Amino acid sequence: MVALRVLTPQSASPEQVLGEPLTTASDVYALGILLFELLADQPPYQIATGSPEEWARVVCRQPVPKPSSLVPAAAARAIRGDLDNITLKALEKERGRRYQSAADLAADLTCYLRGLPVQARPGGALYRARKFVARNRRTLAIAAVVLLTISVAVADAIREGQRANRRFQDVRQMANSFLFEFHDAIANLPGSTPARELVVTRALQYLAKLESEAGADIGLKRELAQSYLRIGAVQGTPYENNLGRPADARASFERAVALFQEVRRARPADMTALTDLAEARLRLSSLLENEGNKARSMQMNQDTAAMLEQAGQRQPLSAAAETALGLCYFGISESQMALEHAQEALQARLRSVSVLRDLTTRFPGYPDGQRWLAQTQKRLAYLYLIQLHDADKAADSLHNAIGIDEKRVARDPNNAVAKLDLALGQVYFAAVLRRQGDLPGALALLNQGIAARSAVLSADPRNFRVRYLLITDYAKLGAWLREAHRTQDSHAAFQEGFHLAGEMDANTARLPDAVAAVAQLQQAER
Repeated sequence: MVALRVLTPQSASPEQVLGEPLTTASDVYALGILLFELLADQPPYQIATGSPEEWARVVCRQPVPKPSSLVPAAAARAIRGDLDNITLKALEKERGRRYQSAADLAADLTCYLRGLPVQARPGGALYRARKFVARNRRTLAIAAVVLLTISVAVADAIREGQRANRRFQDVRQMANSFLFEFHDAIANLPGSTPARELVVTRALQYLAKLESEAGADIGLKRELAQSYLRIGAVQGTPYENNLGRPADARASFERAVALFQEVRRARPADMTALTDLAEARLRLSSLLENEGNKARSMQMNQDTAAMLEQAGQRQPLSAAAETALGLCYFGISESQMALEHAQEALQARLRSVSVLRDLTTRFPGYPDGQRWLAQTQKRLAYLYLIQLHDADKAADSLHNAIGIDEKRVARDPNNAVAKLDLALGQVYFAAVLRRQGDLPGALALLNQGIAARSAVLSADPRNFRVRYLLITDYAKLGAWLREAHRTQDSHAAFQEGFHLAGEMDANTARLPDAVAAVAQLQQAER
């Protein structure tokens, strides 16, 4: 008779049911269960009774069905083939026939996402040719499946008690692959916010367990800090696509800063350690600025800029470090603008433009350089328009920024971040045209920005930042249409803004940005 043990039968491996030693292959099996449930929306086994004999019979001997056989036809077409095979290989009864490590499973999933042949299926010439043809047709739904699967596995793989070092390192490798490679692969795709939220939920569990084992391991502390930085960005970093949870983001960023400070103390001459700390402080300062703590935010940016400027006198800054320096002056300018110190804001903004323009010259292929040069030029245009009242200089700055963003979108038409960046420039330019007296041109450009943002929100309804930007867009549109004596269209624009506001949940609606957006809409309607 099989002895009764504390386990969850529907997620237990055959060796676990039989009381045999657990290995890395047991973790792979648990991954396979999770992947199966995500694909089929049900577990692979239906265990009628709670008896140990029944568990053993089903788990150890009953064949595992293909996930595609348990879902509607439309979903089956997306799963059939490689995803079926990957899942079934992870769920082999014999340990030796499964993937031998979590990294092997992650590698096969990566191949699937990239449209490359996978190991879970014999690869004849026809199969490989088919994969070549379909290579870039990744879907976000499948990416989200992979993302959640790995994240849940990361949280569950570190069990109670001592772990053999080989298994610990394997799980750590898988965690890094998931948190960085998979997350970054989908971060810019439309509709990725729910998938990124799944990362947050599971990765926080994983990080808490892994941090307790870090000890004096500086390399592991750096990995943990990088993970907290990514999680905070998803939770609520300002000016980026996020879940609207700034308090949680602040806690993640503060933890990242503390860990990076430990790394920096241990490696004072390491440019990467310097850059990591600067980027974490930038994230935190941006959040503080958005929360109204402008003095602390500006001081943090000034201190970080000084740290980077000093390092640059000793050795040339890396591309990432120079980007961080440009963003420090970006943040200082934002704080000065909020205080209505227009000349101080202009001085910091021009320094930001100078640093980032130099970056794009020294590192022409560095994508963040192009993006942030365009972003800081847009904010320079905003400063010229709103506080310095110079629409012509604003237009010149926006021409440069929009040109950069148009090239980014042309290079990667599926990059939702690039599309939103371009929409921001269009909305700003619409305000410039209105100031210059071209109301029809302003309305046309504003509608282009609204269309781009609406497409992203349609694919990603939980994207808080895009939602509140659209609410403010409709406030402008309604007011400008009223100026054009298009009363009916104006009313429809205001109603669309209120509809978007009404779709927010209670917690999101109480956030400062949401409150400000709705207040702007209400004011414009009066």
